[in-house]
Amino acid sequence: MRLFYAPVAQLHVSCVSVGDKFFHLHFHEFFYISNMKETILAILMGIVTICSYIGYVPQLVKLIKTKNSEGLSSVSWIIFIVSLFCCVAYAIILGRWEMLVAYGSELGLSLIILYLIYRYRK
Repeated sequence: MRLFYAPVAQLHVSCVSVGDKFFHLHFHEFFYISNMKETILAILMGIVTICSYIGYVPQLVKLIKTKNSEGLSSVSWIIFIVSLFCCVAYAIILGRWEMLVAYGSELGLSLIILYLIYRYRK
């Protein structure tokens, strides 16, 4: 039994040969290099988004539970928000939805944290 891929036009056909009989398994789209780059970029930006939530949510929960923002630098958060705003603008200019979602969600969470820092300042 052999497994091989036969290119047919813009598709690859997955087949299994047993003796002289061929069995079609499935079709899958042939990705050009640019589509592979797009897919990799979307996956990486998904990882960025997940890591952002993992990083920001505990801080957000702690601020809400303790209602205390001592030890958090508002200047650092403002600088970080400015950099995220630039990343969002960059994603919009490029028309990259995956970057916009990743950086936009980070920006939103950072703005909420900055608001809570000022709200719970003693």
